[in-house]
Amino acid sequence: MELKLAAGINIEFIERWHSYKLNNVWAPGVTKVISILKNPYTGRALWNWIKSNPLEFIKTETDRATTVGDCVHAAVENYVSGKEVKIEYPIEFAELVNNSWESFLGWWNGKQIKPIAAELQVASLKYHYVGTLDLLAEENGKPVIKDWKTSKVWKENKDGVLLTDESGNYIKYPCWDEYKIQVVAYKRALAESYGIEITEPIEIIRFDKKLGTVVVDFVDPKQEDDLFAMFLDCLSVLKRHKKWEAEKKEAEKRKGGSNEW
Repeated sequence: MELKLAAGINIEFIERWHSYKLNNVWAPGVTKVISILKNPYTGRALWNWIKSNPLEFIKTETDRATTVGDCVHAAVENYVSGKEVKIEYPIEFAELVNNSWESFLGWWNGKQIKPIAAELQVASLKYHYVGTLDLLAEENGKPVIKDWKTSKVWKENKDGVLLTDESGNYIKYPCWDEYKIQVVAYKRALAESYGIEITEPIEIIRFDKKLGTVVVDFVDPKQEDDLFAMFLDCLSVLKRHKKWEAEKKEAEKRKGGSNEW
């Protein structure tokens, strides 16, 4: 399948600020847009975790999650693109990175997937946003979207011990709505910027760092219109907030630097 951006679409990624320009105008990224969503459960859990731990521990754990996620994403991108895979990470993160990486390989090697493009930038002129989807591929003769996640899969207590239900099975975190909203926004932008229509359910693949397991969730096509509507609501809020900030700064200038609105 040949990839060709639609006429009139030019995407530029500014690495320094990790931001995008669409036709030379700053444009919000999909992950930035959905960042305004705060899942009630994860929000409370995160706040309780922050209150219960010293600052240095919080920083270490946050850095670890980011490092492991970045390492695995980079390795997967190179692997599906046919490039050399060289994983570099601090030795203390070895087990977590290796667990995620091995879980990916075990899942991938059992599939008949033909990669088309990894880390593909897509955009919507209609709604003015940009994003980078993890993988556009061909499977069973049809184009598909696959998204990787390395966030926690299994619930733990405050000591890091995995929780189990009454039957002794580990308790899984749900596939958060934010994930689904994100990939549906990619799908809509893919159709607009490349003319590729995805008819198969989008896959969200979670590679567990602790047990090395894989959990695959599918986005229900019947929910996509509602999910995209929520994305557009988030986009509207983000753009209105940016406009409000600009208006506030301009008002402060007119008042000689006053902080009053």
